[in-house]
Amino acid sequence: MKSWKLRKQLALGFAVVLLFTCIVGGAGLLSLTDVVNTMTVFQQTSSAQAQFAQVREQYYIYLLNSHEAGRQAQVEARDKALAALDGLVLGVEKGLLGNTGAAARGDSLANLKTQYEAYRQAFQLLHEDETKKTALIGPTHKLFDGYEELIKTGSFRIDDLILGAKVYSSSIQTYFERATESGKNTTTANAGKFEESIEAWRKLIENSESLKEVYGKINERFKNIQGNLQEYYNRVEHQLGLISKMQAIDTEVNAISLTMMEGSRQQMAKVNGISRTIIAAALLIAIA
Repeated sequence: MKSWKLRKQLALGFAVVLLFTCIVGGAGLLSLTDVVNTMTVFQQTSSAQAQFAQVREQYYIYLLNSHEAGRQAQVEARDKALAALDGLVLGVEKGLLGNTGAAARGDSLANLKTQYEAYRQAFQLLHEDETKKTALIGPTHKLFDGYEELIKTGSFRIDDLILGAKVYSSSIQTYFERATESGKNTTTANAGKFEESIEAWRKLIENSESLKEVYGKINERFKNIQGNLQEYYNRVEHQLGLISKMQAIDTEVNAISLTMMEGSRQQMAKVNGISRTIIAAALLIAIA
């Protein structure tokens, strides 16, 4: 009888030890799986941040080469940036398909995809504006070809016109190389002075039919130059809006990435806390 009781107590003791071993082992396994998943998310987020930093670098290269000598470098920078963005979008799509974590992570991934796609679209529009700007440069310079000779056919008191055309042409050339706000202001001011010279000359020759005809040709060409330049200004303004939008997207992408990484750290801390609690409870019950 005593032997039976002893066997029963030993069996019960082993069963309790086995139960707690399973509990502790299961907690450890769950913790390990969660840690692996969390570390994967952390690494993927860090990798995406590094890849987006490369996109940002190509974007800066693109902007710095917005001049005649840098067109090829612009195309290369654009192609590299768009390829990297395509890779980021594909990576996020895979992450959404394989997401078994919290809903918050799925929301963050979906938001990241939206931001990457918006950045890509803005970059494409930026390049379209750049292409249209470039297309305006040649025809505008061509309008100055023979302009001085045309002015000289006016023959009478044309020195101010010739000087005004030269200064205006020079400021446009400078602006086309670097489309800055100060360059725009200088070009606009020179255009105003040249136009004043044209109108002042018109008043001097208003009694000569032949010179009035010359005036008409000079003024028509000036208006065509102004039309091209205004279109160029519009493209630059649109690009500035896109640049502002891309900067806002950049900030949002960084914020989402930091939130995901912080969420991964918090998840790891939570899992570790739960595992310690389970093991501590098992030990206390075993001792009791």
